[in-house]
Amino acid sequence: MEVTVRGLELRYGSHAAIQDLDLTIPDGESLVLLGQSGCGKTSTMRSIAGLETPTAGTIAIGDRVVFDGAAGKSVPAFRRNVGMVFQSYAVWPHKSVLENVAFPLKMKGASRQQQRTRALEVLETVGLAHLADRGASMLSGGQMQRVALARSMAMAPSVLLLDEPLSNLDARLRDDLRVELRRIQLEKGLTSLYVTHDQQEALALADRIAIMQSGRITQLGTPQSIYRTPASASIASFLGVTNVFPLEDQTHHGLLKVRGHDVALRASRTSASTPASVCLRPEDIRIEEESRTGQDSVNTFSALLEVAVFQGASLRCRLSLLPSGLSLDALVPSEAAAGLAPGSRVRVRVDPDNVLVLPDDVSQPTEQAVAA
Repeated sequence: MEVTVRGLELRYGSHAAIQDLDLTIPDGESLVLLGQSGCGKTSTMRSIAGLETPTAGTIAIGDRVVFDGAAGKSVPAFRRNVGMVFQSYAVWPHKSVLENVAFPLKMKGASRQQQRTRALEVLETVGLAHLADRGASMLSGGQMQRVALARSMAMAPSVLLLDEPLSNLDARLRDDLRVELRRIQLEKGLTSLYVTHDQQEALALADRIAIMQSGRITQLGTPQSIYRTPASASIASFLGVTNVFPLEDQTHHGLLKVRGHDVALRASRTSASTPASVCLRPEDIRIEEESRTGQDSVNTFSALLEVAVFQGASLRCRLSLLPSGLSLDALVPSEAAAGLAPGSRVRVRVDPDNVLVLPDDVSQPTEQAVAA
């Protein structure tokens, strides 16, 4: 069911947690709110759920307005038909798995047979039907989170809200459950809003990602568009682009000069009328043995390989450009870095197409970001 938010504001005294926020989640879409702690993402979710009372704006779930600040209307949380999965599992340890999942159906007045049938259906979906009669206290963390998900799904919610539900799990289990969550969302066509500060989680789970900063959505688009074309340097940095450098105000012979360093770069395009920062993704930086490089070309530099960390299929490298001393991170395939050792001199290349020139910040989503 579609969720529509217009002009949403939430204030705590003089502090604005959410500022004039507009958002539409089409029926069946998985939208991820991504941002740092304190950016307003959880407050937005709680407002949709009815756990917070906004200062202004409207919220509609389907054709039903559940909050209207101007009219003084606010439908209680238990009447909004939303399912919530929290960071803490909130599973009753003294009940069985089946009893935990059937609880919201019991509250709705379903018969015992209806409760059991529906609970077993959703437990089958999350892969826990074989543990239906097991005590919840005997489950692992990942299994408890699946029970919490099944409990929310059992009530057939109009929209499923997930507040960093995987953050308490170990890395391998998080990866596995991301895939499982995405499978369930696609299979069931659930309209879902997922809150996280984990970039990889957002990329894995979203049809669209909304980047939140200071109570506003500053970029909205598909995971691919946001990753490839961040709207600002601050967004690029948050998404894991470690090579973000401020630029001089003026270009030099068509080249962009890094402020405070004797390093100039050529970019194929810019998204800032007045360039502010240059961003280079670690995976877009190429490293070669210096002896293998002949004539210099555009965006080619001598460098010292300071650190090389083996990561299986890839090598994470820390480089120092010569003679400027500008530090770069690079992520290269292990086979491409064969023979390179810390302390060796190398050549570094960056394609002008991969040089991002961005404003430091944006206050509102750009048309390009929204349309992507």
